[in-house]
Amino acid sequence: MVYPDGLVGPDTVTTGQIRPFVDSKGGIDVNRPAQPNQSHDFHVPASPTNDTQGISLTSQGRVATMRKMTDGPALLGELRDGLLDQVLGLLEADPAVEGVALIGSLGRGEADNWSDVDLLVLMGDQALARFKDKPAASPWAQADLLVDGRHNSPAGATSVGTTHLRSGLPVRVDLHVHPIAVTPWPVDGRVVLERRAIAVGTWSFDELNADGSRQPATAKTSEEIRKIHLSYVPTAGKYIGRRSPRAREMIRFLGRNPDYEVREPAAQLLALRDIAGGLPDPSWAWLSDAVASYLDLVEATLSL
Repeated sequence: MVYPDGLVGPDTVTTGQIRPFVDSKGGIDVNRPAQPNQSHDFHVPASPTNDTQGISLTSQGRVATMRKMTDGPALLGELRDGLLDQVLGLLEADPAVEGVALIGSLGRGEADNWSDVDLLVLMGDQALARFKDKPAASPWAQADLLVDGRHNSPAGATSVGTTHLRSGLPVRVDLHVHPIAVTPWPVDGRVVLERRAIAVGTWSFDELNADGSRQPATAKTSEEIRKIHLSYVPTAGKYIGRRSPRAREMIRFLGRNPDYEVREPAAQLLALRDIAGGLPDPSWAWLSDAVASYLDLVEATLSL
């Protein structure tokens, strides 16, 4: 997750018609480790795949096959997949983007319907510097809310957290942009775009991203931080939906209550609603409404 500057949160080990998960044309199975010197430039392989335990990408429909998911509302997974397809298409269309890999739970093949999108994007130094200066100028980073999180990345790299409104719900995409000259593919990533051969390293993405010195954060006002915190409420909500102990970590962080230890999901959700209720502002009513709708989905799962 991309945290606002000056604040330390829990460690991160980050409409329309949805096309069918299974594409009869097949695609690139990215539910396997990347291989050195292997191109994944959205080419359709000779043999189609019907592996419903992975994600397949094709030039016609980049999100062609999604692993069978049983956790979380199906609507969230569908909205996420549709957004992922859109973002991957925009990344593919940008000649400055040298390579892209899914990281996080999608990259590891451990995603459920609650999962957000985390992408590692590789660029040349000059292109990366331009992106770092004006991330919103890149169509693939444009969103309803964009947060500069460069302080979460090593020097020479950057990251942005984006929130997209889809069917009245917030959908999150975290973009980690690193220099291609010194960045190998992480061992826990799934390569989805590679314009030239890129070696696979020996580190996970978390290890790769933690290497090297940190860089200064961009200044943010207290109002901006409140807005960013409100955008993090769904992340805490998904941990409640998963019955994860990380829900307590997020509630401690967002509520500034280091002693919070409540373990009962319904009580956690009530605490989270109280936190969200203290963060709204008329200028971002769209976000408040989207967060409230997301928490309603979480509440509906607690009785299942």
